[in-house]
Amino acid sequence: MVVPPTLSPAAHPPVRPSTGSGRESTIDGLSANTRVGLVTTGRLDDHLGALTAAIAQRQRHRVRAASNQAAALLDVGDRVRMSSSIRPLYLRGATGTIVGWSGQSAVVRLDVPTRGAVAGEVRCPPLGLSVIPG
Repeated sequence: MVVPPTLSPAAHPPVRPSTGSGRESTIDGLSANTRVGLVTTGRLDDHLGALTAAIAQRQRHRVRAASNQAAALLDVGDRVRMSSSIRPLYLRGATGTIVGWSGQSAVVRLDVPTRGAVAGEVRCPPLGLSVIPG
């Protein structure tokens, strides 16, 4: 079994404020790269659980906000195309018309019905749709 070496204080030099070109954003004098470095070197191991939870919550918030913004741009009757990130894969690039809403998802009647689409309609997250101009 390989036992990792014990890290001495010398293995973790003190963190210094960023002295970069000024284009790198800093918070309390620490750049994002410095903060990532602290995590990857183990300096923040005692806080990994809290950091993971906070990052996951922030990511969920950002996705929800982006989804709400995308939904605000969609209306019943809009012609839409499924994005390259949509699942299942066979729906990627499919086109259709928004015929309603089911919770936070747009109900899209497909131009060409496909497997798994009951009556040619599918529910799609707003971030998976783009309006077809015209």
